[in-house]
Amino acid sequence: MSMRILLLALGFFVLSNMVTAQNSVAEFYQKFKKQDQVTNFKLPGWLVWIGTGLVYNSIRDEETRTWLRLARKMGKIRLLQSENSNSIKPTDLSNFVNSLKSGNAYSDLIYVRDEDSDLNIMVREGSSGRLKELLIVGSTDGETIMVSSKTRLRMKDLNEVLDHYLKELNWKEKPKSKKLPQA
Repeated sequence: MSMRILLLALGFFVLSNMVTAQNSVAEFYQKFKKQDQVTNFKLPGWLVWIGTGLVYNSIRDEETRTWLRLARKMGKIRLLQSENSNSIKPTDLSNFVNSLKSGNAYSDLIYVRDEDSDLNIMVREGSSGRLKELLIVGSTDGETIMVSSKTRLRMKDLNEVLDHYLKELNWKEKPKSKKLPQA
């Protein structure tokens, strides 16, 4: 009997953490979208799907068609952009990102930090290797941007995008140095 209660309590705990992580992006968006000097935009997933489908048939360039196939796997898109740090404070932004990571719902895909700029691309993975949500959070010189999108992308889709851009930039990996045996 006590084992059943323990498993039930553990199940509720895990479920409540999952619900909190899913809603925190929406809560952040709702909290800051009405602030002064904040631009917000929400695009329904069905509109993305229909729009890319209509354009796909009229495009002949294969590279563009590849990008449109990837875009069809995107769902609802939320954009939040602030032009000064008074609207969305850096502490609010860092608390938001840290709360997503601490709940183990989101994991870093790419993190770039420069002198006064941060770019964090995070994903929330679902079942069968699909990415349920893609989140991009960036800040520089008091400006902040958050883009959140539901997705049906796979990790291999993102790898194709990265490979494409690395080829465009003529990126070459450094050869791995051979380890020499120590004396």
